[in-house]
Amino acid sequence: MFKLGKITLSYERGRRALLFLFCLFLAFVIWSVHKLSGEFSTYQNFRVHLKTQIKGKDAEAISENPLTLKIRAGGFYLLKNKFSGDLPSLYMRTEYRHLKKVPGKTGYYSLSTSVSRENIREAIGETIEIETIAVDSLLFVFN
Repeated sequence: MFKLGKITLSYERGRRALLFLFCLFLAFVIWSVHKLSGEFSTYQNFRVHLKTQIKGKDAEAISENPLTLKIRAGGFYLLKNKFSGDLPSLYMRTEYRHLKKVPGKTGYYSLSTSVSRENIREAIGETIEIETIAVDSLLFVFN
């Protein structure tokens, strides 16, 4: 037995308290794993790397604006992306005819997401399901 001010604790009571806290922690871990193994629906931003063939320009460009998708994915994937601190990247290829020049800006091209919907599905993989695409076009700068 030992005293903490007016409170007297026996070793048996201390062991029970530690056992209770350990069981509580273990229950929290099991609950967390169970919850994160499910699928959740959320909005996620992606950085798009686009490869295409434009005469006299670079073959690859990164989107100026992020691609915002409403996705359905597993909790572990969403947790990993939330704490990574950087936008996940999508690598896509498209033909030059799908790109439209932005008037008044040299080297700027836009890509409609409705045209490249299948390319987005291929780039994102099979573990993630796309529910909606929130952005109507992506802007790229080819130097």
